Amino acid sequence: MEIIWRVLVPALVYGLLLSGVTEVLPGTNQLVCALISAILGMIFFGIWFMKEQKTIAKSKVRLSIGTVGSIITGGVSSCVLVNGFIELSQIGKWFPQVQKVIDTLYSPSFFIQVISVGIVIPIAEELVFRGMIYTRLRQECSIRESLVCSALIFAAFHGNVVQGGYAFVLGLMMAWVYERFKNLWGPIIFHIAANLCSVIFTGLVSRYEVNRMSMSFYLIVAISAALLYGALQNLKKKTETTGK
Repeated sequence: MEIIWRVLVPALVYGLLLSGVTEVLPGTNQLVCALISAILGMIFFGIWFMKEQKTIAKSKVRLSIGTVGSIITGGVSSCVLVNGFIELSQIGKWFPQVQKVIDTLYSPSFFIQVISVGIVIPIAEELVFRGMIYTRLRQECSIRESLVCSALIFAAFHGNVVQGGYAFVLGLMMAWVYERFKNLWGPIIFHIAANLCSVIFTGLVSRYEVNRMSMSFYLIVAISAALLYGALQNLKKKTETTGK
């Protein structure tokens, strides 16, 4: 019971922070509130994370330029691939309220979307969900259990089935990257790459109709799958050569 409480506390605190900002700034766009919450979260959880790291034995792997390139490729390709499967499944039609959430979140300017969704929010979320939640799970659980549980908590935090499913898959990958390198910059870079891709992808979808039956759509999904596989294999080899 204690481990459950310790694992959930960071997510609960972050959720309360988001709710608190929304209450203090009624009528403010949800994305702007999320940005303010993430800025405060970066400071609060950054200090908390660093304090906890001082008590944990470190075996951090340095991220080379090639490794960063593979992480970025993995983030971008996973975003395109998972969104492609969501589009093919048409699951969004079963949960039409999700589109309202997306419209609200992406109504601010493109600049605000890039700063918030693309950069600040990923850093804050990685401090919470991989830096603290996954780390605490690994102190008590196996790698597989920690990967799945942390991804489930990350998915639940997003509040709906469609975004939750997307978050679960990417949460697994980001936790895996953190497990391999023991370096929080790994999942942060992965998350930023995926979210920046999502901002651009959402902007394109709003301007052009996506034909999921076209050959080009399937080609993009196939290429994304191949790039993701290659990136993950490359990251695995890099940690294996360092003795991980």
